[in-house]
Amino acid sequence: MSAVAAVARPMLQGAHGDYPEGPTHVVPLLLAVLPGLDPNDIKKTLVTLHFILIFSWMVPYIDCSSAHEHWPDLTEEELLTCESTAQFEDFVLVFLDRLFTIIESSVMEHVRLDTKESDCVRSKTDAVMETAISSAATSVLMQCSPKIFKEALKKFKAFANESTYETNVSGSMIGVLLKVFARIDSESTLAAFVPDLCEELNELLSTEEAIRDENPQRDLSYSLVLLMNVVECDGVVLLKYIPQIIPVLDKALKLHAKYSLIRACEILSHMFTSLCFVDLKEWRSSPKDYGSAPQTWLPIREWGRGCLLKEADFKWHVPCEEEAACAQMLVDRYAKDINWSKQLTGELGLIKVLISMSQKVHSVLCPVVFFDDLPDGMYGMWGGTQAVLIVKEKTLEWEEQKNEMKEQMHSVSKKVEKLEEEKSMLVKEIEVIKEIQTGEAKVLEEKIIIMEKQKIEMDNKIQVNIVEVKKLEDEKIFLLNEVDALKAALMEETKNHEENTIMWEKQKIELDEQVQAYIIKTEKVEDEKTKLTNEIEKLKEIQGGEAERHEERTFMWETLKIELEEQVQAKVLIVEKLEGEKSKLLAVNEKLKETHMEN
Repeated sequence: MSAVAAVARPMLQGAHGDYPEGPTHVVPLLLAVLPGLDPNDIKKTLVTLHFILIFSWMVPYIDCSSAHEHWPDLTEEELLTCESTAQFEDFVLVFLDRLFTIIESSVMEHVRLDTKESDCVRSKTDAVMETAISSAATSVLMQCSPKIFKEALKKFKAFANESTYETNVSGSMIGVLLKVFARIDSESTLAAFVPDLCEELNELLSTEEAIRDENPQRDLSYSLVLLMNVVECDGVVLLKYIPQIIPVLDKALKLHAKYSLIRACEILSHMFTSLCFVDLKEWRSSPKDYGSAPQTWLPIREWGRGCLLKEADFKWHVPCEEEAACAQMLVDRYAKDINWSKQLTGELGLIKVLISMSQKVHSVLCPVVFFDDLPDGMYGMWGGTQAVLIVKEKTLEWEEQKNEMKEQMHSVSKKVEKLEEEKSMLVKEIEVIKEIQTGEAKVLEEKIIIMEKQKIEMDNKIQVNIVEVKKLEDEKIFLLNEVDALKAALMEETKNHEENTIMWEKQKIELDEQVQAYIIKTEKVEDEKTKLTNEIEKLKEIQGGEAERHEERTFMWETLKIELEEQVQAKVLIVEKLEGEKSKLLAVNEKLKETHMEN
């Protein structure tokens, strides 16, 4: 990555740097290095941030994928580069995600439970990481188009309000990122954060107990850190929110907790910086409007280009009369009648903050005093001889207060030396105590080892029990499935049995009817047989002389009798068969009823 960063400008210049394909590799390279932002590897993370920083200062992050609609003279390499710029928004959002992961993993852990967050000092690694994140984020966000910046701000707001972070490492990094957003687009950033922060702080400081509390809530410290960073922005935009910030400062500057009071003083200090300093507002790689590309200009043709200093169109912040009046109001309200010796005795850190605050105002007032022969309106906020005289008087007052503070600093430094001596004595006593506690620590370590072994054994037993429980659950599920299947089969069989029973009842009724019909027919045949026999006997008596005819008729009747007997026998056999089938059906029906009752 360092080697590629060293040749970034010739690569970005493309055809002008004798490498036309160079710009087509920029977006893939930026996306490829994002996994290098690894919270577990600080060195790799710093190299990756440096790589992104180098490229970002020479590449405007503007989506040019629609450039072919406005620029018909694009080369093949330019067309590919324009299409790849559609991924700039994804790059910026993933870049912020990676930074958020680093911030979340940078939370300061306390060794002792009674250690306050405000008493912890972050390491040099954390300070270097914060500076690197601030520089890289500034380069990326400064080069973003308004559309991409808006999405990035929305994502950052969601992350900053998602949780309350400790203010020494992770909270400080979030504050630095918020400062970057505020400096680049003060209007959008202040509108997104300041009203909510002021409302939350007013609620947290609504009682005297909260103001007098020596151990402030984490919510209070975190909100003060965010407000401290967001007010370092464009002074003209800040003027709109002064009425909301003043009530918060009135309460915050009365806090008894040292850490929170210093943060409140830094809010006031940063407000003076925003209102009074003459500094750069914007330093992009191109002076053109990023919101009008690619319709009016093509950003990819300016990648890696430089310009003469006289051609650079820097945007400066020069304090106006309203900002000067607001700064003077803040001085009169908070710094004019302070009794330094009474309120700041022994508070070395707070004195330093207020001294830096006074120097910021003094640095703006002094140039007007030393250059009062310049034309009126030269400095915009004081123009006029009468204003210069007022400034001179104020400057003398500040000089007197500055001398008094120097004397107090001298006395405080003596107290600090005494405290250092007492500290060295306490350190020696602590070392003696540590030696005494070393033996106890070894005993505790042995106990901890034993407890760890017991814990491992318990964990193993728990795992075995979990496996057994899982097996039982599987068996239970299998049995339940089988029971459900048996229930379904039983229901189906019962249904079929009921249908068969109904069908067999119908068949039984039909067979009974047929048997009755056959019995009736058999009775009729018997009656006819009896009648015929009687008639034959009569004919035998009456027609004695007609033997031949009688024999013939007898033969005919015998034949008819035999046929009738055969028919009767056949009918009887059929009836017997039907009776057998009927008994069988009745037996089957009884068995089915018994089976049904058992089910």
